[in-house]
Amino acid sequence: MEMTASLSLSPPRVLLLAVHFAAKSDTQSLIALVAHHPNVLQPELILRVLLTCLPETLRSSEYVGLIERIESGDLYSEPDLSIQFDSSSVQDITDAEAAKKTRRLHLLPLAWDHAPADALQDPVSLFLIRRAHRVDQEAGLLTQLPDLIVPFLQHAPYIRTWAISALLPLLRRNYEYYPHEPISLTLESFERLDSRVAVASLLSQTGVREEDLPHVGRDLRGLIGPWIYSNARWDTSVEEQSPTESSRHEHIFCPAWEHVLEWLITQASVSWRVAVKAFDQWDGPGDVDLGGYGLEWLDDEHRGS
Repeated sequence: MEMTASLSLSPPRVLLLAVHFAAKSDTQSLIALVAHHPNVLQPELILRVLLTCLPETLRSSEYVGLIERIESGDLYSEPDLSIQFDSSSVQDITDAEAAKKTRRLHLLPLAWDHAPADALQDPVSLFLIRRAHRVDQEAGLLTQLPDLIVPFLQHAPYIRTWAISALLPLLRRNYEYYPHEPISLTLESFERLDSRVAVASLLSQTGVREEDLPHVGRDLRGLIGPWIYSNARWDTSVEEQSPTESSRHEHIFCPAWEHVLEWLITQASVSWRVAVKAFDQWDGPGDVDLGGYGLEWLDDEHRGS
């Protein structure tokens, strides 16, 4: 095995080495490779390599440190050139062969169809969401995702909002509240549900069993409350004033709450005990449990007052 920090490696061979190290979950060698070839392995390219090649079963704690160094820029501004890496896997191929191999890599893009505009210029946010989706879809390890996401809650508002409104409700619903009757959806599929179906899915077990009646308020507080946190649930209407008035009033409203109210009305008609428990145990839209991912956030207008 040849341990080297050779600067003579061509860019295609550097990329092939990065792919090799990622596939082997060898993040230390990958860090060393970036330190010696930062101009080739720019942040977006490294994140695409990780997204494509890093095994989804790898524990988040094994690579979160690398993502944090990419986020902070330390990986590039404070490289440790003393660390060596094994380049033997690309020593026996020519640069032309290496270039041909790189063209067949088909690295996954960080962005996806309908990715939010406020995340498109943020490679780290894009990576985190796509990585989370892949870990859940390919390995079924939804419970490992907090270890991936929580260190980056301060990175961007989008990450915090997504963690609260998508990851937290599904985690609670399937693994904490009703593990015996989970929602059979991937995280990505859950995010795509329309509001009515999402509410019905989240609350499908609420109050169904006698022993669950004390938890009706918990479900509204801990499932619906975080789910509503997404900006996608809220709209703004503008009230035009008369020609003699120059100002306009904006009103914030949440169409998704209509489906929550529909659920409550339905419960009142078919299971009055569930409806009574809801009103006894839950104080309305402002009564939310964000699980430590964020502060209570609904102002008076969001609460509907």
